[in-house]
Amino acid sequence: MKQFYALITAFLLVQSSAVAQPYGNEWIAFTSGQALSSQQYFRIGIWQEGIYRVTYADMQNNGVPITSWFSPDRFQVYAKGKEQFIHVADVNADNIFGPGDYIEFYGKGNDGAYDRSLYVNAEDQPNPYFSIYNDTASYFLTYSPFSTNNRRMPILNDNNFGAYTPESYFISEQVKVYGAEYNIGWRDYNDIADNSFSEGEGFLSNRISKNAPFDINYTISKGVSLGPLPSLEAMVMGANANAHPYQLKSAGSILIDTLFMLTNW
Repeated sequence: MKQFYALITAFLLVQSSAVAQPYGNEWIAFTSGQALSSQQYFRIGIWQEGIYRVTYADMQNNGVPITSWFSPDRFQVYAKGKEQFIHVADVNADNIFGPGDYIEFYGKGNDGAYDRSLYVNAEDQPNPYFSIYNDTASYFLTYSPFSTNNRRMPILNDNNFGAYTPESYFISEQVKVYGAEYNIGWRDYNDIADNSFSEGEGFLSNRISKNAPFDINYTISKGVSLGPLPSLEAMVMGANANAHPYQLKSAGSILIDTLFMLTNW
């Protein structure tokens, strides 16, 4: 039976990818000749996108040395080797991080960015949004002994909205990510898989067959005709070395009716 997987993505906004640092731990301070760093840091596991708050009580209950970590301007949060913008609330404005104070930052779960380098060819990674190994990203809270010019979220108090000219439209993006089954990648006609990370290997949707179509629902609210038309990018991945006919439909209309061979996508 001809079977394949699907990863469907609607792209209404194209974003540039960040360039990773060599190791991602360059922010940890070492003095000359020092084998281990004296700079302390605490790992925060993040698996879901959102705004996170770390309170003074959280730090106190989890072993953070808050008696020496007292200056609000020295706190830093790092993820994937890059310093993050944070908000440090000094509620009584005494310039001392104490009871009632807190740190807030924006966090996202892990994706497939680091997995990309595992593939024989990086472009063979089928699902950059879903990690092969772990859904939890590591964020590190630290206290800089050297720098006070650290990244902070700007506080905006402007509510004079009448002074601005409204935009006629804005562009948004919807991404549908699936990870129900693991596709082992390229297999020959004897169904034997390559032992390296090859084309199409990774987590994708459930298998799709002629009698089991795969439905994807998108909601476009408050659409306007002034901007560009919505664009759709779809990826399907073969699960074996056979020929795979497939159709892509929208509201019953056929957008794509084609066939691909082997595991091409």
